[in-house]
Amino acid sequence: MKKRRIRHLGAVGVLTAACWIAWVPTATGAGVLRHAQPTGVSTLAAGVFGRAQLGQNGDGERPIGLTDRRRHGGGGDGHGHGGPDTGGGNGRSGSPDGLRKSFDGIDQYDVAVASVGQDALPEKFALEPPDQGLCVGNGKILETVNIALRVYNQNGRPDGPVTDLNTFYGYPRVTQPGAPVLTDSSCLFDPDTQRWFHVVLTIELSPTGELLGPNHLDIAVSRTPDPSGPWTIYKIPLEHDAAACAEEAGSRTLCLGDYPHIGADANGFYVTSNAFDEPTFSFQGAQIYAFSKRGLVSGRNTSWFHYDTVDGFTVWPAQGNGSQQGDDDDHGDHGDHGDHGKRKSAAVNGVEYFLSSNPQPGPDGTEVGNELVVWSLTNTASLDANPPAPPLLRRHSLPVKPYSTPPFSEQKPGNIPLADCLNDPVCRPTLGGDPHPFGPETLGPLDSNDVRIQQVWLAGGRLWAALDTETIVDGSPQAGIEYFVVRPNPDPALSRVEANDYVSLAGTNITFPATAATEANRAVIALTVVGPTTHPSAGYVRLDGNGRAGPVQIAAAGVGPQDGFTEYNAWHDRTFPRWGDYGAAVVDGSTVWIASEYIGQTCRYRVWLRDRTCHKTRVERGNWYTRISAVTP
Repeated sequence: MKKRRIRHLGAVGVLTAACWIAWVPTATGAGVLRHAQPTGVSTLAAGVFGRAQLGQNGDGERPIGLTDRRRHGGGGDGHGHGGPDTGGGNGRSGSPDGLRKSFDGIDQYDVAVASVGQDALPEKFALEPPDQGLCVGNGKILETVNIALRVYNQNGRPDGPVTDLNTFYGYPRVTQPGAPVLTDSSCLFDPDTQRWFHVVLTIELSPTGELLGPNHLDIAVSRTPDPSGPWTIYKIPLEHDAAACAEEAGSRTLCLGDYPHIGADANGFYVTSNAFDEPTFSFQGAQIYAFSKRGLVSGRNTSWFHYDTVDGFTVWPAQGNGSQQGDDDDHGDHGDHGDHGKRKSAAVNGVEYFLSSNPQPGPDGTEVGNELVVWSLTNTASLDANPPAPPLLRRHSLPVKPYSTPPFSEQKPGNIPLADCLNDPVCRPTLGGDPHPFGPETLGPLDSNDVRIQQVWLAGGRLWAALDTETIVDGSPQAGIEYFVVRPNPDPALSRVEANDYVSLAGTNITFPATAATEANRAVIALTVVGPTTHPSAGYVRLDGNGRAGPVQIAAAGVGPQDGFTEYNAWHDRTFPRWGDYGAAVVDGSTVWIASEYIGQTCRYRVWLRDRTCHKTRVERGNWYTRISAVTP
């Protein structure tokens, strides 16, 4: 079995323990039957409100929560795309193409207040980067970020409080001894069952903060079509799931089931994770969990299957638009691919698809590759049988254009009051440290991710996905993305790549893609856009029915650089600055909703010294925001 260390870390907290993220997965065969029973019921009512909507803050700073429509620097990108377009090409001056609405979602201050409460100095709580999930349906939007979630209506108005996930899942708040670490949350609205699904990784800690070994998937399923109603909670233990971490007499080896992500087909709800052994945190294989959707929705005991894979790189399950199933037809866009796909799915008794990249070690610790792995899990209708029969997992590699680990993303200079304090001998001790041995601190770059596949969407009989990669533009290496449109088949060896290309920008980085597509074969890829002349911004690219990318658009322009604790040597080795672990994109009818991290706040040092939340727009050691937007493909 291939074992390796991953350079990517999950969300890291100040006043909490660290969390980890992943490497990858794969193998073929039948799963192991296991069982789950509900452990409780919860509601979203256990939260508290985060930052109120703010306007001009009285200190000459820019109003918060407004989209900046100013055009950023552009230039060709080597692939036929212009610079980031904030003016739009649709005849509407100042409006990006396809952007219907855009508003701020959960930010760093919201998470702090929800997690520790108003009376516990929330400005002292920092957690980054934001791991972001989004699900939309029945006129509601649910965003989940790290250890918080919130429901909005489709006009962007909150329908309730920012909910603390520790409280929601029945755990002590993060400030209490022995509180577990919750990380990598995600969510899904299932049109078939009209239910909402939420998943988070929970890592058990001792009262003094040491890892105990046990960790589990916590799965919450709404009991009604309204996410504000009651939810049923399931807990799935993970520590013995990889072969190297199987429970043996006298063995202390346990696994951490990191980086869980979710998908669904007509029959099942699927979660993937990446297993690391606890002593060395070496990768031990990705895991796949297959549940009956209806079994989970019933709120009763349910059976499910576990697959321990043996090689590969992060496997991501497909979401889709209801009972959509893949096909292998050759009819193009003549309108019959949906029915044909359902016939193919029926022939194998239901199918769920997954994608993964397949990188190999490259120079200087990088990863390089030119293969995309298609996975199929067939016989998924058997998940509802009594007794259930195991679906069969299969895989096949397809050649694609090369990808490699992207470089870090440079930021545009701006206000960095946290760094200013670290460089100030009077201020630094107030952060709890001695005189800085590494100073002076300077503006740091952003992590541009690695070459793992990001979100996978099934629509119109095609799988749509993307990953981060290095691109060479005008002779210079920078972060870009590579995207894929795949016609899958229940026999993965019969799958084929229909579109595959890069998106990049001269002098600007684009990172952390998340892709979703409509049944009309139009897709949107959510992005972060950042560079020497661009503060971290929420952007997107639209793909047409032939898989051709339009220009990069800006949904919300950043107004300052990231100024968080993982940027600085005082707390974190700058060889690994943090930005994002994943964004989100989902479809609701003919609209694609996207969510990305950006910086919607700026604050001068003198303001920060008086109020280290800068009027509740950040916390002392972090200032990230998230942005939710509706885009017409």
